[in-house]
Amino acid sequence: MFEIHGWVNLSVFAKDESALEKIGSLNDFLKKTKNDDIKKGLQLINGCYVFYIARLFNHRTQAQLIIKLIYEIPKIFPTSYGLVYYRDDEDKSLVNKFEVIVIEQGKIIKQKDSYLSPCVPIIEDYDEDFI
Repeated sequence: MFEIHGWVNLSVFAKDESALEKIGSLNDFLKKTKNDDIKKGLQLINGCYVFYIARLFNHRTQAQLIIKLIYEIPKIFPTSYGLVYYRDDEDKSLVNKFEVIVIEQGKIIKQKDSYLSPCVPIIEDYDEDFI
């Protein structure tokens, strides 16, 4: 399973005359996708555009479009910022932990999670019968 939760504020410069055009293009792209979670992800809240995601997929391949989009947002909106947590049980290095994509000032930084990881025992109990 691939689990992903997060938000990215599409912070724009007040002087960026193309900001609304960029947001319009992003919104058009989102509307064309077949994934309802992505379509609904971009929201205007109190004058700020924010992309939200909270989803559990059967496989990482189903989340590829979302991951690609998260990596593209800082390129389009260089002052964007946010946090995206993900966990992938198909990746041996992520089976028992979350990683965090930190977006700040147009940069993407992958960090280890220290709040929910290791998942067992912090958020889940070990169950011998389940394994």
